Amino acid sequence: MKTSQTIPLLLLMTAAGYSAEPDLRTKFAWRQAIAGGEETGVLYRIRTPREVFDGCRCFPADLRIMGVEGGQWPFYVFTPAGESTTETVPTKTINTSTVEQKDRYLRQDVVIPVDAENRKRREHNQVIVRTPGSDFVRRVEVFGSENQADWGLLGVGYLVDHSRDVQVCNKTIHYPVSTFPFLQLRVHPNAQNATEPLAIEGIVVANSSEKPGEFEDVPLQKVDVSTKDLNERGQVAVFDAKAKNRPIDRLVVKAGDREYARSLRIYGRNEETNTWLWVADAEIHRLGENVQDTLALKGFAFRFLKVELFNDDDQPLDDLSVEALAMPRYLVTESQGGGGVLFYGALDVDSPRFDLHRRRGVKEAVAAPILRLRDRADNPFQKASGFGKYGPWLAAVAVGLVSLVVIWIIVNMLKRQDLK
Repeated sequence: MKTSQTIPLLLLMTAAGYSAEPDLRTKFAWRQAIAGGEETGVLYRIRTPREVFDGCRCFPADLRIMGVEGGQWPFYVFTPAGESTTETVPTKTINTSTVEQKDRYLRQDVVIPVDAENRKRREHNQVIVRTPGSDFVRRVEVFGSENQADWGLLGVGYLVDHSRDVQVCNKTIHYPVSTFPFLQLRVHPNAQNATEPLAIEGIVVANSSEKPGEFEDVPLQKVDVSTKDLNERGQVAVFDAKAKNRPIDRLVVKAGDREYARSLRIYGRNEETNTWLWVADAEIHRLGENVQDTLALKGFAFRFLKVELFNDDDQPLDDLSVEALAMPRYLVTESQGGGGVLFYGALDVDSPRFDLHRRRGVKEAVAAPILRLRDRADNPFQKASGFGKYGPWLAAVAVGLVSLVVIWIIVNMLKRQDLK
């Protein structure tokens, strides 16, 4: 073979070498060795620590569990969330009247029939009350009775509608589980307008039960509020969860022992230079014995948390504190033997596709033993690839350049043959 024909062949072989698929492990920035998991086919759980959330660019799409010699372990994310059920209880209204006393209120009595199937009394623990109007705080008392003569107080709550700064609405009054066949509601006037007409548009009595999920504390560090984040209408507090993309599922916002009712707005962001993203509007209050200080969040996965409280004409709240809770995210994996390593933080990997959650579901996940992760470290395979995280991009550039050279040589060879 002539030299002029050998050169293109060698260049093509070089291009093929550059385009070869790299070891999957070279794509990830971080690694954490798994302590244990050597037994093949056994299902394990790994509790996701904050450094994994922080290191992932899109949890869990850029995360893999691999054996020490390579080869992927199938996995899925399992969150032990709580379970709640609510059953509507049938009622019949037997009285509606306005009681004109010093403490005026609207009274409505209802009867709860026994269960037709088992002839037993029905359990109930909440009343949903719809009243007309907007921008109000109305106190509601719920009484129970055996005979409509002797009434016992079951619970006190507040119907809340705030629409000035954020939209907040509460229609539910909670009380301990009861089997009283008669209920009496007393709806008091708006605290801001004692002469308003009183009306009830409808009520629903229900029984709810909840099996609480598993929660863990998320440590928050309070940080200084920048000038541009201050709000003249109320208080602002900013917190650092010390990890990007950190899920938070519950906030507990407390503010001393005096009575208050405040609407608030919650924001999140991952970098101090990012724009704040709205997460939720909510309401907290301490009105008599009725306290609402726990907020459920959906979709919060940020490092920084900002809470804005709107005081309006009221005084700022003293002793404001914020606690964060999260449901743990477990990586449920099936060991392939020999020990494993968690890799994460990749720019260009496809989302994992495993059928493990169908083959071995929630019951097995709950019973699976928990494995511990060792400390986070730089991924040595990424450095060994020669180009680090830019390796695939540089390899593509190299392939392109080599291809151009090959084409140029071939064109020139064809021209020389034409000249002959």
